[in-house]
Amino acid sequence: MASTIRLGVNATLGPYLLPRVVAALHQAFPDTKLYIREGVPNTLQDELKAGLHDVVLAQMPVNSADLITQPLFREPILFAMSSDHPLAHKTDLSVNDLKDLPVLSLAPDYHLHDQVHALCEEFGAHVIPDYEGTSLDALRQMVSMNMGTTFLPALYAQSEISSLGDVVTRSLKKRRISRSIGLAWRKGAGRSSAYTQLAEFIRDVVSRDFESITLD
Repeated sequence: MASTIRLGVNATLGPYLLPRVVAALHQAFPDTKLYIREGVPNTLQDELKAGLHDVVLAQMPVNSADLITQPLFREPILFAMSSDHPLAHKTDLSVNDLKDLPVLSLAPDYHLHDQVHALCEEFGAHVIPDYEGTSLDALRQMVSMNMGTTFLPALYAQSEISSLGDVVTRSLKKRRISRSIGLAWRKGAGRSSAYTQLAEFIRDVVSRDFESITLD
């Protein structure tokens, strides 16, 4: 493993995945230093190509001939609503239940923006255009006030939606929604073998510590 690795990650993933990864990495490879820099998802690839990062944790697919990608895992995306929402009492939500519901989304800089818009079009829900969130926390807080519903990544929900009880999350019956996460680095990088080893290490941590995650 390389002694120093500069890792770029987006804010909808890093805070909820990396604490487990960093703790395990420090124990297994105490001489390895991981410099972590959060960035806007839509600019991470450009920053990687420009040399700002050695590797980035990115939502797949990464469409660039200049980059090597190693698939890591699929993270479930959950439907979220306030605890006093009319659907909150249902444990078996179907796609039909979402028809005509107002849905909050992240800003266009985030990959989840496009994914949520596509889901709403498919399910017959509608995105609220005037309230685009700048973070997952902002979405959760607006949902808690019944300003709309939303879709949240499972790692965020597992970390941040618990004790307050103001927001509930549900999987949809017979419809698995997820996002695919991979590790990317520049083609021809001299430490490519170390980055491959880091990818396998992250997969091992995810497999051990996150039951809801499916490895790719």
